[in-house]
Amino acid sequence: MQWGIPRLSNLFWSMGQIQQAHDILALLHARVTHPALRRIVEATGAAMAVHENRFDTGLAAAEAVLSNPNSPKQAVDWAAFAAGLALPVAGRGSEYEPIAARCRAEQKPTDGMIRVMVRYCDVLALTHTGQLDQTDRRVAEYTQFSSEGQFLGWAIAKIMAGLVATYRGKFPEAISSIEQALAALNAETSLPWRLPARLLLARAYAALAQTGQAERVLDDATEHTGRHVELHEPQRMIAKAWLTAARAGERIADAAAQAVPLHDQAGQRRRSAESAARTLQLAALCGGAITPAIRSAVRPLPLSLREREIAAMIAEGLSSSEIANKLLVSVRTVEGHIYRACIKLDVSDRDDLAAIVSATLQSAG
Repeated sequence: MQWGIPRLSNLFWSMGQIQQAHDILALLHARVTHPALRRIVEATGAAMAVHENRFDTGLAAAEAVLSNPNSPKQAVDWAAFAAGLALPVAGRGSEYEPIAARCRAEQKPTDGMIRVMVRYCDVLALTHTGQLDQTDRRVAEYTQFSSEGQFLGWAIAKIMAGLVATYRGKFPEAISSIEQALAALNAETSLPWRLPARLLLARAYAALAQTGQAERVLDDATEHTGRHVELHEPQRMIAKAWLTAARAGERIADAAAQAVPLHDQAGQRRRSAESAARTLQLAALCGGAITPAIRSAVRPLPLSLREREIAAMIAEGLSSSEIANKLLVSVRTVEGHIYRACIKLDVSDRDDLAAIVSATLQSAG
């Protein structure tokens, strides 16, 4: 047992030598006869099965170990790890809390990496069930527990933080946390924890329309493929879908931007201004997407500061008289600014003027 579990773990998770790991697992099943030790073997096999996306087998084995009151601590840890990866994905994340509570009650400062991985499962389950405030508290707790002298534990805690930030839509924060985790995991032998981290990171970059970075991270993620990481393949597909959506949004914004110089050449000032405002809106929706065409189209409207100010007030529903009172000028002065702004943008009335300026201001904000 002292030889077999570490050996098959290294073969399976660190080296991806699946058949050799299963050979050792079969050897342990054949030779280990003590009931308590057999449950450790069964729990380790459950974790392997879950990673191979054999949920029915892995989850059933894990639950059998967890339901047995005589299961030793090491068996409970391995079974909790297996169940914690499977239950959230299977839509049963709420069932993990009693398991996590049991492991938390028994944790000690000297516990090994298996306990760090159980904590990750706890965060995963809470995130999948939408309990994000509780997740934040757990991440803070687990980060403190994992920080001293354990680079892998610290990195996994950073992945936890990145996971929660991604689900909260705080993508810059997610990128910062996960990039730190990947830097810590940049060991001589690339560790498989880099895969779920990279798949989250690709989603965060795609959400911010940083498609080049998302592509780079997804390319890096191909380093870890095979039966031992089949569990993560749905997340790889989701990350690719986010990247595809980001590219599509970027193309739509780029198309709007390319209309601007065409309208300029045709002397269509109003349509040029409308396309520029639409480009800004689309680029903002795509996380601030920038292409050469977008960069060229994003230019200030040819209005004075006072004309912009008055147009913004019109968009707020103020009349010329109300604007005049607010700015301490005459109504005639206000109407003059409106007239000159309409001429510059080739629009016929104050409503069209307000619509263009309002769209530009909202995108800039």
